Amino acid sequence: MRKSEIIPVDHEMRSIETTYIGMLLPFGYYKNSRIAECEIGSTCITLDNVKCTLISRGIVIIPSTTADCLAYMLYGMNMQELYEKMAKNWIGEVFEDRVLFIVLKRK
Repeated sequence: MRKSEIIPVDHEMRSIETTYIGMLLPFGYYKNSRIAECEIGSTCITLDNVKCTLISRGIVIIPSTTADCLAYMLYGMNMQELYEKMAKNWIGEVFEDRVLFIVLKRK
């Protein structure tokens, strides 16, 4: 995938005031697969039409203490609660043992 493509991110940024933002995203073979495979530096667009640059990305195994720490830091809930909210619309379409952690920078 080329950096010149705009990659959709199923997340909103409207309530976030910092330049850099971390997000945990459910992903699978189709759901959020473009953000999982694109180049660092790619342009992304969030659900609320904010253009961003992908700064970093990693796969977080669940359940794990790392996943719980990130979930509490970003969303104020443990990973199990967060995953249930994130994945309820995509049961069977996303991996159940991992989530994507991405860092975006507003353009």
